[in-house]
Amino acid sequence: MVVKKGVKIAARSAAGMPGPRSVTAISAAPSARPQRTTTSPLGGEASIALRRTHYHTRILADAVAIFGLPVHARPPALAARVIVKLLVGTPERWNRPLAGCAEMAGCVIFRALRDRGVELFADEPEVAARIRLLYDEILGDEIGHVGYLAAVLGPAGRAVMRGLYRALGHRLAGQLPELVALCGRAELRRRFGAAFRLGEMAAELPGRAYAAATI
Repeated sequence: MVVKKGVKIAARSAAGMPGPRSVTAISAAPSARPQRTTTSPLGGEASIALRRTHYHTRILADAVAIFGLPVHARPPALAARVIVKLLVGTPERWNRPLAGCAEMAGCVIFRALRDRGVELFADEPEVAARIRLLYDEILGDEIGHVGYLAAVLGPAGRAVMRGLYRALGHRLAGQLPELVALCGRAELRRRFGAAFRLGEMAAELPGRAYAAATI
């Protein structure tokens, strides 16, 4: 957690898509490097949901470490836990639209966190640049995942993915109290109410993000 100008900055991710076949839980101390890791097998594409949370938490812990502050992992909100359970417990062909919905929400959430962080630290250019760099690394990952899922889903699957995003995306964001405190509900509603333009997001990160297909 970062305290700047009376605002507490923190972030959590809850999304899922294809990746390594394991789940890793971490806890990070003020050194910003996780002190303890435990790994257990989890097959199928749904394993990504928790695996990527570990990966993103490590990156965010590095950002927070700039200030010598600790990061402690904790369970995600109820809606995120439900999505993870559905991803793990349903056949791959059924859970891909849901995974895509969560990835789309992640794109919006991480862009909001990046922009707000850069704004708050505008008077400290080196810190602002580091915040932008780390969030852009996460965004490149999220954008690639959305593009992958859009590519493997047919027109009907992409339509379901878009529908789930419109129905659930802002609700997922609303369950992150730090995000709401940092950005405000009105700003989150504005961001989630805007058209989701994956191609434009990828174009903002040349050489760092690629979308195999648009949604």
